[in-house]
Amino acid sequence: MIYFIYCLLIFIMVNLGDKHKGNLVLFRIVPCLLFIAIVGFRNYTVGVDSESYRTLYYAIPNQDYVWIEIGFDRLIRIFDSFHCEYNVLFLVSISLTAIPIFIVLEKSESYTLSAFMMYTLTLITVMNGMRQCIAVGWFVLGSLFIKERKSIPFFLCMGVALLFHYSCIILFPLYFIINKKLDNKVYTIIYVVSFVFCFVNPITYVSSFTDFISILGRDFTDHTLIGSKGLSIWGFIYNSTINVLIYYTMLKFKAFEKNPVWANCVFASFVLKNISFNMPIVGRMIMYFDWLQFLLIPLMINQSRVDNKAKAIYRVSIIFLFLIGFVYNIFSVVMKMVPYEYCLKLFI
Repeated sequence: MIYFIYCLLIFIMVNLGDKHKGNLVLFRIVPCLLFIAIVGFRNYTVGVDSESYRTLYYAIPNQDYVWIEIGFDRLIRIFDSFHCEYNVLFLVSISLTAIPIFIVLEKSESYTLSAFMMYTLTLITVMNGMRQCIAVGWFVLGSLFIKERKSIPFFLCMGVALLFHYSCIILFPLYFIINKKLDNKVYTIIYVVSFVFCFVNPITYVSSFTDFISILGRDFTDHTLIGSKGLSIWGFIYNSTINVLIYYTMLKFKAFEKNPVWANCVFASFVLKNISFNMPIVGRMIMYFDWLQFLLIPLMINQSRVDNKAKAIYRVSIIFLFLIGFVYNIFSVVMKMVPYEYCLKLFI
């Protein structure tokens, strides 16, 4: 029930925030604070990885070396020195994710739908992959600087991201290539070919690939390369259906011409999702690009030349399609999202 109340509050606040832009504190900051609160004050029993992070929080200060990114390691040691409970780590981690997202949303031309999607549809993800979500948040902010061709702010954002998840090192070259537009036929060919990887796993024939991946972090190599599925067949069908519809909309509304950076990133997430069905190791990279669709889709709808009634239909349809997956995952036993339990104890 708490998730539905939360989604309703976010929906009301972001809509009021779009109508009362002058009242920044009440209608823009409060939704962000609600997002931080529901994630940061969760008990370690909520979410797949929360208990692992709690264990890590108490283990790191008692060991000289634990394999973890330096930014996360230092946060834990600082909090331990002040006798903080694990929830302080949860709170600060989600704050480090939410701050760059808040900045991006404030610059968005389509705040209402973008904010609603970002604060609700990422909820399950941020309650699990805490370290990578921090990196994703800063990459999303960095994507603005790719669009504006500001290299120093982009690489500063990526430097912050790298402190919390080494996988984002792969994203550094994107500044030089992700703003390029290809012919629409090329995009379609690449997308169709990517479905082949649902049935073929070329990594099994390239043994040296795992050696390269190992330098990006232990989390990558923890995934089994052979014989493991990232999604169930029904999950794959659901995701593919949404992705095909969004891809069609991107072509129809000329997203690659109007916003090549975000469009290319979202397109990359579609391709990676197909590949990850048979190669779960690739799944780690999807998150970096996936969140950008919550910014691109509302922007496409707002910039389209269709009438307001058609725009409303698009918005409702998109929210409905995404909420199907959101509700399913909330009640999935695997995700451990229910029952929601909170913990307000911040100090030992």
